Amino acid sequence: MPWFRCLIRGENFITADEEAMGFYATRWINAKDASAAEVACLKRLKKSNDLRESFPPEKSKLAKVYFEEIEEIEESSERFGGGYVFFNMSEADENGAHEDARSIEVEANT
Repeated sequence: MPWFRCLIRGENFITADEEAMGFYATRWINAKDASAAEVACLKRLKKSNDLRESFPPEKSKLAKVYFEEIEEIEESSERFGGGYVFFNMSEADENGAHEDARSIEVEANT
């Protein structure tokens, strides 16, 4: 099965202090196609203790996740992903994106 690099943007994740945050994250997924990679990434994010601990689910009911890129790549056992680049939603553009945070995430994972 091929490998996919998924660039994910999260919006409106609410902290315990009621602050709305967004994030960018990259995940590498082994899947049969791009659609299966997207589903696998969503499952992985939902199971993430990091997100649950930082953003209580009961406060983040309006949170959304978008896949900005899903790209098939050559197999690489060295890439496994796991981190996040967070930004305050008050600094996001009208589409919920934050170009500086996106650039940091992309540069760190190329």
